[in-house]
Amino acid sequence: MGGVTIMKQLLLTSAGLSTLTIKQQLLSWISKKSKECKVAFIPTAADPEEDKWFVGASRQELVECGFQVTDVDLKQDYKWIKSQLELADVIYINGGNTFYLLKWIRKSGVDRYLNNLIENGTIYVGTSAGSLLVGPNIELAAWKKDWDVNNYIPDSEGLKIVPFEVFPHYEEQYHDLLEQGRKKVNYEIIPLTDKQGVVVEGKKYKII
Repeated sequence: MGGVTIMKQLLLTSAGLSTLTIKQQLLSWISKKSKECKVAFIPTAADPEEDKWFVGASRQELVECGFQVTDVDLKQDYKWIKSQLELADVIYINGGNTFYLLKWIRKSGVDRYLNNLIENGTIYVGTSAGSLLVGPNIELAAWKKDWDVNNYIPDSEGLKIVPFEVFPHYEEQYHDLLEQGRKKVNYEIIPLTDKQGVVVEGKKYKII
């Protein structure tokens, strides 16, 4: 008898579960009751930010879905982090400074097994920095003047779990910046407004 084929599922957003469509997409993937669904919520990217309001907002969206939410700070013990991510039905990596996030993803060792968890059925949800993280290169996090500063890592190579990068918080004013940036890179860039997300199922992906 052949084994069950598991298709990786990622939901990459600008601003979390900001619309009913995005929320319903996540819920459609969960085969158990919401109250039985364990979410590992990683807020670490927000550490360098003065105003962390968005952390509470993202966490509250998950609580309102009825999920069991556990905060997993990447600065904690790496064995405990691994155990929490292995227990989770959903791994949710929130926004903040993308370079700082990648530093701690590497230091905690999560970069070595995250893709394996996703390949084996753990749902991945990213918000802003958490969405950039899984692409080929996070360099575009520094393209906007008021965006992320890299004081943390010597390179910007992403986890390469998906073959594209998102351009989060996209607005029409960034059109020229995006087009100039596209000429410098050899991977696809998908602009996302705060009401959009990319749904990845296996090797297919679409914008919602």
